[in-house]
Amino acid sequence: MTYRIRLIDGLFVLLTNHPIEAVDANELLTRYRGRNDIEMSYRFLKGALDLNQIFLRKPSRVDAYCYLKVLAMFVLNPAH
Repeated sequence: MTYRIRLIDGLFVLLTNHPIEAVDANELLTRYRGRNDIEMSYRFLKGALDLNQIFLRKPSRVDAYCYLKVLAMFVLNPAH
């Protein structure tokens, strides 16, 4: 390998809009790597719990419906 290739070997670039002072690089990388868990939970919430269209008009009923769906997600998927 040339010197330039060795210099950038293993380099991981992560572009963010957070200022350098606001977030630690290790914390940012940890959050980035954890995004898959969030995406899988959301996919589970939409698929298995059938959270697609909600035909409710009152905001209190929509809130209650979403609360029960999230509660069901935690019961059915205890790893999260």
